[in-house]
Amino acid sequence: MKILHTSDWHLGQHFMGKTRHEEHRQLIDWMVSLVEVEQIELVILAGDVFDTGAPPSYARELYHSLVVSLFNVKCQLLILAGNHDSVSMLNESKSLLSYMNANVVTVPVLELEERLDNVLMMKNASGEPAAIVCAVPFLRPKDLYQSFEGESEQFKKDKLLSHIAAYYQKQFDQALRLREGLDLAEGQAVPIIGTGHLTVVGGDATESVRDIYVGSVDNVPGSTFPEFDYLALGHIHRPQKVGREGRIRYCGSPIPLSFDEVSHIKQVVVFESTDIANTLREVAVPRFQPMMSIKGSYAEVTEAITTETFDGDKPTWLEIKVESLEFGADVQNRINDLLEGKNAELLRLTRVKPLNTLQQDVANNETLDELSVTDVFERLIDEVDGVDDEQKRVQRVLFAELLSEMNTDKGAEK
Repeated sequence: MKILHTSDWHLGQHFMGKTRHEEHRQLIDWMVSLVEVEQIELVILAGDVFDTGAPPSYARELYHSLVVSLFNVKCQLLILAGNHDSVSMLNESKSLLSYMNANVVTVPVLELEERLDNVLMMKNASGEPAAIVCAVPFLRPKDLYQSFEGESEQFKKDKLLSHIAAYYQKQFDQALRLREGLDLAEGQAVPIIGTGHLTVVGGDATESVRDIYVGSVDNVPGSTFPEFDYLALGHIHRPQKVGREGRIRYCGSPIPLSFDEVSHIKQVVVFESTDIANTLREVAVPRFQPMMSIKGSYAEVTEAITTETFDGDKPTWLEIKVESLEFGADVQNRINDLLEGKNAELLRLTRVKPLNTLQQDVANNETLDELSVTDVFERLIDEVDGVDDEQKRVQRVLFAELLSEMNTDKGAEK
């Protein structure tokens, strides 16, 4: 059986005022063609189908178009809710879509001994059992356990990690029991596939990824998961393997959702199971909208704009970061003049302070003895490129918590 793993489509996303409607429409056409050519029998979309919980009507139309298009080429579809998705909205059409070989899983099922809703037996084109999928959507704390007043943050974190591990293990055990009950021919393979929409330790995020805090847990160790033949993850937009074996993977978003994703080769992952072995293969997704990020001094930016041809069928969406301590309207006007007549559209122009500014300030004017730990942290965070205000806020909260814990430990030692 061939299974295609994708995630984080973010249907309905507006990118700095630009709609992604056409890109997503082309993505659906490309994927359906790939499914036909590769004879893929199951597509797993591992969360963040939509960009918001109340997506625009055209995003819903794209969603239904994906379901119908895959049904027409006789491919099954498994959709997992992500942290961006509305459970109630996905549930609206869940029953109807099931008639088109689309399973929509929005919440975990805790009583696995009684129900098999989220442990799915997938059959191949011949009607034979070919894979068992433990379908795990985005896990919210209230889905797993109840906290009580007076519990420490560390206690809550340990408790929640244990519940996440226990939930995955129950799913895996249920899948094992299902497989043991099958009347399989000698050597016939039925792999067990897991899914998830969360941050696993070792995953490298991008600026468009909204931080997930499952309770007080923001990173789940890879050792939390049972020995799935493959674990198809969503949430991180950069395609990557977690761990050495490569069985745990983020396929990444199929289109760039921020400018810092422009350098990524976007992909889907194809998992194929045969009686001999399981294989994994990345398939590159075409770039449907030209995008480019240029960073450097004003002279370097000028040279890059002058030499770039911008010869795509569509105008290139452009981000420019000028490394400078000074930035005025004249820079904006000069760059607009350079782009005059070129097949490019400037979406963002920002100033980036040179990385060595802090070190120079300290060397010339101050010493570290004159600065508090918080002073140094604030200056560093202000100079980090590609971090928005919300991410800075979260980092400040975490830094304050860390300082508080350190001071508490020091006080205990005294």
